[in-house]
Amino acid sequence: MQSGALWVCKTVLLETEWVLRYTYELRREIVIAAFKKLLGLPTLQVEQRGSVLQALALYERGMDFADALHLTSSGEAERFATFDRELAGVKNRKALSVCGAEDYR
Repeated sequence: MQSGALWVCKTVLLETEWVLRYTYELRREIVIAAFKKLLGLPTLQVEQRGSVLQALALYERGMDFADALHLTSSGEAERFATFDRELAGVKNRKALSVCGAEDYR
């Protein structure tokens, strides 16, 4: 990271969150702080940065990070299909991605 620009795809962040949470048993707050620090590095370029930042905000409000990343990455799609029953219960996908995870809980 010190030698120049670094590009990270969003799936690496998805896997990183999972490893930090399940393997290292880090609390959500610690993972969020680590991601914010990482995403704040000036030399780091992230795939679909806007979607990742939206997903991180939803994760901070209680949504599962993978669900949030899939949701925010779906762009302007009119429909969003999932096997996750809780996520499938979200009635207003666009409002959720803009306002937060209040309807998700």
